[in-house]
Amino acid sequence: MRPCHSKPEIVIIHGMWCTGSTLEPISNQFRAAGFMVHTPTLPLHKANLSDDEKARLGNVSMSDYARYLERYIHNLQLNQPPILIGHSMGGLLAQMLATRIATRALLLLAPAPAAGNNLIHFSSVTGTSFILGNGKFWKKPNLPKCWHANYCLFNRVPEQEREKHQRNLVHESGRCFAEIVFWFLRRDKCTMLDLKRIHSPVMVMAGSRDRLVVPDVTRKVGRSFNNGEFRMYRGHGHMIFLEPGADKIIMDMVEWVNNAIYKTMPGEIPMLGQTALDLAA
Repeated sequence: MRPCHSKPEIVIIHGMWCTGSTLEPISNQFRAAGFMVHTPTLPLHKANLSDDEKARLGNVSMSDYARYLERYIHNLQLNQPPILIGHSMGGLLAQMLATRIATRALLLLAPAPAAGNNLIHFSSVTGTSFILGNGKFWKKPNLPKCWHANYCLFNRVPEQEREKHQRNLVHESGRCFAEIVFWFLRRDKCTMLDLKRIHSPVMVMAGSRDRLVVPDVTRKVGRSFNNGEFRMYRGHGHMIFLEPGADKIIMDMVEWVNNAIYKTMPGEIPMLGQTALDLAA
């Protein structure tokens, strides 16, 4: 176990088509505020995948990602429960983890919702039509091209900056897309969560111009928790941390986390497979 650190450590979980470095504007600000920050990259999220790697990625499930992250956190040997920050799909993975392990706080940016919520809206279908139009998409990797990326991800990012962000996108699992969006057709229902098991403070932040996870969805996510809060940022889209005005939003994140950790008491970090409820029993 690591020597005691005055503040809980933070694990930032990226979303679809991204890597750990995508959320650097957030991780850098939290480090400047005195936090130890970890930014894992999910398996097979890299450039220049081989054909074999693409085939494997296409069938990776949300459960696979959650198990990877659970072990990653366990291997950190933290002295107190971590703060989880998740964006988009990473927000759903953070929710999955928080039903399995103790957490100090949960901060979700434009999070994908747990099963039971309707993610099918005109703008989200338009933005992901490149996936839906690909036969047996639930078994294949996917990568948004220029138009789709600009429409659903970078619509509020300045035009002159979009190309550099597009170049950093990587392939994503078609199975994960299906498990999130078409959860009602999946037998395993791996994204069906009992969010009342999460007792740490939760903040959900989202942009009013998000075309991928629309505001109605993120509002419902914010209402799903015992200790949930919701904050809407007008004029912002899905990649809220890359857009003009992101500095203020990230400072709001730091302020909320600092306030949240003073409302909670650090406990023992759970072992693999031990949940927050187990610790409370």
